Amino acid sequence: MCAADGNNVDPVVVQLCTDVIRKNLGTLDDLPRELANTVANVYYRCLKLSGDVAAQAKGNPGWRPPSSENDSGLKDSLVTFMHALSSCMTDSQSVKGFIDALRGIDRNQQPHLYAYTVEFILDCLKYDIPNASEKSSLRRRFERLFRKGKVKEIPNLIDRINI
Repeated sequence: MCAADGNNVDPVVVQLCTDVIRKNLGTLDDLPRELANTVANVYYRCLKLSGDVAAQAKGNPGWRPPSSENDSGLKDSLVTFMHALSSCMTDSQSVKGFIDALRGIDRNQQPHLYAYTVEFILDCLKYDIPNASEKSSLRRRFERLFRKGKVKEIPNLIDRINI
């Protein structure tokens, strides 16, 4: 769930995000700002991780994933890395389905369903609430309160993405 902070944004990855989002989703200007920023962060996180892995592993047989402060060795580093990679892949593959479903809801005819869906998507992609589909909206709201401090998104990344 980790992303760079707003000061360390890689312009090459931002351009890749622009291209991939434009190809997969078109423009994001029809989405609520928080959701558009979360979508941009999902793509940024995955593209950045993929680029880092490719750059580090290329011609470097001794490469190992970077350790977090909680990792005590290679095993922990690999587990943390595989979790991050798995999370990225799942999130990036889910985005298109989520956004297509949201765009299929007439926000004027069904404003409550639209708002509920936006909230659900954020719970899945931004707040990473486990088994969100099995929880009530109220329960997810409580969990979101406890997870806000753990969200690592680049603030206003959507403003840097040219779509």
